[in-house]
Amino acid sequence: MEKLKKSKKSIIILFLAIGAAILALYFVRNGVSSSQEIAPRLGFYAPNFNTVYLNGSEFELYELRGKPVILNFWATWCPPCVREMPNLQDFYDRHKDEVVVIGVNLGEKNRTIQNFIKRINVTFPIVLDKDKEIEKYYNLIIRPTTYFIDEKGLIVDKKLGELKKEELEERGRKLLK
Repeated sequence: MEKLKKSKKSIIILFLAIGAAILALYFVRNGVSSSQEIAPRLGFYAPNFNTVYLNGSEFELYELRGKPVILNFWATWCPPCVREMPNLQDFYDRHKDEVVVIGVNLGEKNRTIQNFIKRINVTFPIVLDKDKEIEKYYNLIIRPTTYFIDEKGLIVDKKLGELKKEELEERGRKLLK
């Protein structure tokens, strides 16, 4: 009976040691969390991504460092996305010298996007997430989702769902301060 208790105890200790080793390995490989870590969360650096603009030229988010950025993930089939586009366009028209507005289209064909932006007169830059890899990287669960990124590249605000005009103005003002 005592041998059985000792072997159970040994097994438990072994599993705890393995768990501690796995946890230690995780922290060694990934580092301990800090405000300079890259993650799609408030107070963290916005994850970089490379893609192309609608016109085919190259885009990299890190190239925008030094300027505040409004990064809006959207699709033409998404009613809240469509409703907020005029608000984003209006904000872009009034503040394009102070902030970069980027629309990230989620997986649609170029022709669909071009017809849409022409119809509603969108002139701010649109980049493409053809394979929805950026969507996965940013853990998007709601469309639209908008990130407000300061000039250092830190996410300072995030909006899940439609941005109403007043809300965009308030969040945009905070970004520009």
